[in-house]
Amino acid sequence: MLLVIDIGNTNIKFGLFEGEELVMLARVSTDRTKTSDEFAGEIHAVMRVYGFDERQIDGCIISSVVPQVLRTVKQAIITTVGIEPLVVGPGIKTGLNIKIDNPSSTGADLVTGCVAALHLYGAPSIVISMGTATTIIVLDKSGAMIGGAISPGVSISMTALSDKTALLPSVAMEAPKKAIGKNTDECIRSGVVLGNACMIDGMIDRINRELGEECTVVATGGIAQEIIPSCTHDIILRDDRVGIIGDNGCGKSTLMNIMTGKLQPDSGSVVHGETVKIGVCAQENVDMDENQRVIDYIRDEAEIIRTADGHITASQMLDRFLFPPS
Repeated sequence: MLLVIDIGNTNIKFGLFEGEELVMLARVSTDRTKTSDEFAGEIHAVMRVYGFDERQIDGCIISSVVPQVLRTVKQAIITTVGIEPLVVGPGIKTGLNIKIDNPSSTGADLVTGCVAALHLYGAPSIVISMGTATTIIVLDKSGAMIGGAISPGVSISMTALSDKTALLPSVAMEAPKKAIGKNTDECIRSGVVLGNACMIDGMIDRINRELGEECTVVATGGIAQEIIPSCTHDIILRDDRVGIIGDNGCGKSTLMNIMTGKLQPDSGSVVHGETVKIGVCAQENVDMDENQRVIDYIRDEAEIIRTADGHITASQMLDRFLFPPS
């Protein structure tokens, strides 16, 4: 198995691959004061929680934007796994052609994000990562990284606004119903959520004009789920979810049966993308106890469920299907 680690300014993400399948995804806080032994303990604990053993790992690669934490995590991997991890940086052949003024200064997170975008979506493309900072990286039609833009992240902007102003409160990062806020809370959410969405839309327009062609746009990062849905451009959002809502008898189940091939449409055809995989949990179950909560019904089968993205808890599974996680 291959252990991949992304050390960011806020979180450290751990992914475990069995072949090309991601079987585990977990994260811990980036703490610059922790020792290698403390990180080793966290790695050991995370592996056990998801039902894996460090002895199953035969390779490890790390991407980091925090040099001091990189050193301690590397030593933690050597301690727990017994192998020397590969580190993304100058001299590592990624296959990415970097056409900027100083290629060696390119962040490892930007390099790995671009390599993934090329593999999944091709070029030309715009890769947006929304975390501690918001980065926008451009890949031209040849697949070369030609530059981009960096702005303060949404979360640190909100923190600065609250900390540096006496009367403006901290608010939830949720899109308001209208751009014109009627109270302080709505005004801040409009500026933060819709303002950042407009910034992203505007940058996409400018980049497309400079390149003279339309780019595929993909977004990732912990904040993207809150901002990207308010954008006007067609942006691929990793792990995005769509809810099909309607009254009983309106055709929700029929639509799902057509999508999965159980029913044929009256006209036209159904086309699935090359990377699309459909899994359906049917609502019909004659043996289900109507008095039992959904969370308990799932837990009767398993508390930890294995998915293509790794292992998730029963409550996380409910959240994926837009149910309250309890």
